[in-house]
Amino acid sequence: MRCALVLVLVIACGDQELAPLPCSIACEDGCPDGTACSVGFCAATGETCEPEMRQLSAGAGFACGLDQLRRAWCWGGNEDRQIEDSTRETFTLATVAGERRWDVISAGAGHVCAIDEGELWCWGRNDRNQVTSAIVGDVAAPGRIEVDGTTARWTAVAAGVDYTCGIADRRLLCWGAGTSGKLGHGSPDDMARPTQVKSDIADWIAVDTGLRHTCGISESLGVWC
Repeated sequence: MRCALVLVLVIACGDQELAPLPCSIACEDGCPDGTACSVGFCAATGETCEPEMRQLSAGAGFACGLDQLRRAWCWGGNEDRQIEDSTRETFTLATVAGERRWDVISAGAGHVCAIDEGELWCWGRNDRNQVTSAIVGDVAAPGRIEVDGTTARWTAVAAGVDYTCGIADRRLLCWGAGTSGKLGHGSPDDMARPTQVKSDIADWIAVDTGLRHTCGISESLGVWC
């Protein structure tokens, strides 16, 4: 018997007598008698378990989520190698995207950004430097995003259609396509690297991106767009 994660539905399977919550036992340290490791979980012989998703981010034509083991699962379009570095265009079922573990993930139109222990990594479509200016064209593997040449501590990220915004050390930074002034720098110019928005606010705690606008939350001053 096989259970699969299709679109946004999570289906767990397993032997109820062996695990009170089906497929809830991670198998890093081995599995009970009568079970075997399947996709990171203990399952009865011949069965396959799929993970429980803890976070979901829907992009344009694809989606990604994180399971309780912090693994990234993505499905949908792969035209910009945002799921896998291959020529395969579509993943109809969720598949593990890479080997890294993540705390936060955000899917854009064709690129993905994720945070691991304060470090920000992005990959995928890069036609407007929404990932990085260090590479021309699509970025096939996660690349670490730095601020002014140094590693900042990131706490939030939002991958937009053709730009990215994130919060590092309580500062709100955006880069990529500047259409309609959505980068918050006072002009519609593109930015090739993370650049702080034009604001004196120094306590940003959340950010989200739209098609042509951005909104963020200041811990002391509320919502700004």
